[in-house]
Amino acid sequence: MDFGLQSLIVKGARSHSKKQIRSLLQIGSLISGKQFGKGEVRSLSQIESIRMPPLLLGESFALASYVSEVVLRLCQPGDPAEDIFIHLDKCFAKSQLKQDWILLIRQLETILLEYLGVSIEFEYDHLGERVKEHLFYELKNNEAFSKADENCTQQVYKGSDLILIAQNQEVSSPSALRALKLVNRQLLAPHLGSRPLKSKQLWMQLQQVKTSSYLID
Repeated sequence: MDFGLQSLIVKGARSHSKKQIRSLLQIGSLISGKQFGKGEVRSLSQIESIRMPPLLLGESFALASYVSEVVLRLCQPGDPAEDIFIHLDKCFAKSQLKQDWILLIRQLETILLEYLGVSIEFEYDHLGERVKEHLFYELKNNEAFSKADENCTQQVYKGSDLILIAQNQEVSSPSALRALKLVNRQLLAPHLGSRPLKSKQLWMQLQQVKTSSYLID
């Protein structure tokens, strides 16, 4: 964690004799080791397990892949970014609890946005007026919310959802969680770039399989 993102090579990890080591180098695994060498890509040796990787199958694997991918895309190599890695580890630790994962992912996205210097006010609109729970709002220029009129063609958000997000870090309302997901997605998009997230493609494939299975059953 003190060294942030690092590119490390484990020599011979693919060989049969290092099968046990290879099992530790999985998503969500917590390990210790010694890095050596020069340059951007160093080697890792003396690997020991602190926590075995969680069992990640299907949706849990896709969700673990998503949080890993966005952190890799958005964090600068070598930047400790302690809050991000602490929260990322929480995600892995609760990988089998889907409802917890949804909230943890939204929180991680918010921490990543703060790391990028992106912060918006959920309780007040662009004029500094308190958000009204019975009104609808749009996010203008990724900077602030403004009242949405009848001709609005952008994504709109319930004022009541924005207030819940502003007042509670542990958002539990499904409607507010969905609103937070859409807001985070809009704010993260410019930083993630145009290259599609492979983890999202995997998630969509899994959902298609579930739908097909449901139709067949």
